This record gives sequence, C-alpha cells and structure tokens, in this order.
Amino acid sequence: MVRNILAGSTAKKFGIEEGRVLEQPLVEFYYKNDELADPFLSDDQIVMLKIAKSEEIEALKRKALQINTELKIIFAQIKIDLVDFKVEFGKDLIGKIVLAEFDFGGRLLPSFPKWFINGQRPSRLAWILKERILPPIYWWAMLKGREWLAKPIKLDADK
Repeated sequence: MVRNILAGSTAKKFGIEEGRVLEQPLVEFYYKNDELADPFLSDDQIVMLKIAKSEEIEALKRKALQINTELKIIFAQIKIDLVDFKVEFGKDLIGKIVLAEFDFGGRLLPSFPKWFINGQRPSRLAWILKERILPPIYWWAMLKGREWLAKPIKLDADK
C-alpha cells in the first residue's frame, strides 16, 4: 500500500486529521489473508515469516515508489490527487517476484483466460495488449467513468 495523503483508518490510527499531504509517500505491507483480516506486516515480520528477504523488501519499496511517481503524473494530468493505492506483489512458481493479482491462497491469478493469453509465457499479443491497448482503456475511459461491461444507473440526487 502506498499512501500520499492521510485518509481513513491510517489517519484515525495515528490521531492525525484526514487530508494531510505526506512529506514523502508511506509504503506499507499487508499480508493478504482473509482469515487474518489482511494484517499489517513490518519489514522484520516479513523476513521472520520468510515471505521475502530484506533486499527483496527494499526492491519492492523502490518499485512501489516508482509506480507511485508514474501514477501521480498520470492523475495530475486529469486533475486528480492520488491519495493512496494498493499493488499486489507475490512470487511465481520459481520464486521470482512479480506484480500481479493473487488469490487468498497466494496463487497467481490470470489476467485473461489461458486460451486467449497464457500469462506464464511471453507473447507478442500480450505485449501489445499491455503496452498499447489496456493503458488508454484504464486511464482515459474507466477513470473517467466510462464502463462498457455494466450499464450505469442514474441516481436521483434528491432522495
């Protein structure tokens, strides 16, 4: 989790008013486990549980901050303050750290059906999709509230 502005439970936990812009982004780790309610993990706890080594933790922090820098630039272009966001890192079958979606058992979840793109093998189609097609859909359509898979419901503001 990367936080740029204090909000919600984090502000409440420290007794600081919501909306305070942090001097530097706060990087936090949480253990994705439904039964344990996704507990916060310190760097030492991560090492103790053998989830990652110290140098891997530092690499994860650097990558999270790099993503933060890029997202803040994109969001600033459309005049949105990036309060916070979550990224999921895990390890693939050979122990390589990857940024991907994982289930609560720690298994890597595919982004697309295997018949379309096998996420375990590089392909030109996957590269084109991730490099050229998906970013505009995410940043210039979904972020602006355009959704093609669900019909929007108009809410009456007077109710």
